Amino acid sequence: MTKYKFSILTLTIAWCSGFASLRGENAGPVVNWFDHQSDRAWLEEFDPTLLSRRLLTQMEYEDNRDGSANARLLWNLRWAWPIKENLVFGAQLELPLRWADNSGDQDLGFGAIETRFGIVDRITPGLRWALALNMKLPTASSEELGQGLGDGVFEMRPIAGMRWEMSQRIEVGVNVEYGFTPRDEGDQSVSGLELKFPVALKLTETLAGLVSYNTRWNYAKDSRRNRLELALTHFFGSENKYAITAGTEIPLTSENLTWKATLGLTKYLR
Repeated sequence: MTKYKFSILTLTIAWCSGFASLRGENAGPVVNWFDHQSDRAWLEEFDPTLLSRRLLTQMEYEDNRDGSANARLLWNLRWAWPIKENLVFGAQLELPLRWADNSGDQDLGFGAIETRFGIVDRITPGLRWALALNMKLPTASSEELGQGLGDGVFEMRPIAGMRWEMSQRIEVGVNVEYGFTPRDEGDQSVSGLELKFPVALKLTETLAGLVSYNTRWNYAKDSRRNRLELALTHFFGSENKYAITAGTEIPLTSENLTWKATLGLTKYLR
């Protein structure tokens, strides 16, 4: 009887030790599916449904047919928190420094601050949808130039998007965005629907590209524009935590914009 009890005690201790060892092996920092991952770095710069925590510093320049031009230096911080296993809440804040030249009148100062809040749901590992609300605040240090540092209005832009990873090198998606001013802003009122059809491509192990057809209906001014967006990203560093992206927007229909260029540096913060 004593020998039998001893055997039961030995098996119990062994089982507890094995369970404790298993828990020890699983311990450590938890990597969420939306966190930065080195093998998925080619997608993270172009895919807003991957809410990788990151800090973006970007330079933008626009040249227009009416002789005006403007540039922005912006800092954009994005963070995310899991709600459920496949549901994530994200938030981002954008702070811009802006320069504008309008027919020889130049101005430099802070532009309109933008914030965004949204959720992303992962249907499968390669299929995700998102809903977000972008808000542009009337915080520009000067509104006198109209198209310069800011237009002095509070603008809201609900966004719905979906992304599908067709393969390990190709992702397609669609964005539906509607910008509007919730109160009457007179000539500065905004009402416009934009559709975006992006295709992201993994070109090499450290290089990725984006091609996107963007079309927008401006209901406030009864006009429409079509643009082609192109971008190229090189990711580098330990675990590919850094990315340099150069991009441009080319007008496909007659509009005021001649061309737009962007250059950004991203640091992922996981």
